[in-house]
Amino acid sequence: MSEKVFCEKCKTEMRTFYDHGSCGMVCPACGWGWATTAPDPVSEDRNLYELILKEQAAPTISAIRLISRNQSL
Repeated sequence: MSEKVFCEKCKTEMRTFYDHGSCGMVCPACGWGWATTAPDPVSEDRNLYELILKEQAAPTISAIRLISRNQSL
């Protein structure tokens, strides 16, 4: 359960945001807020992984595209 946070400028309830490694709170009424970094552990993972499809599996074209698109991450 999270507490409500109110803008210290106009007293409107603040909204939480997460955006590409940043997070914080912003007031929907006046725009005042704050932010901090919140790096995504998945995007910072430098380990190499291997994906093996079983021979009897029949992957869809969209699954193959998804796997090939993410090869260079």
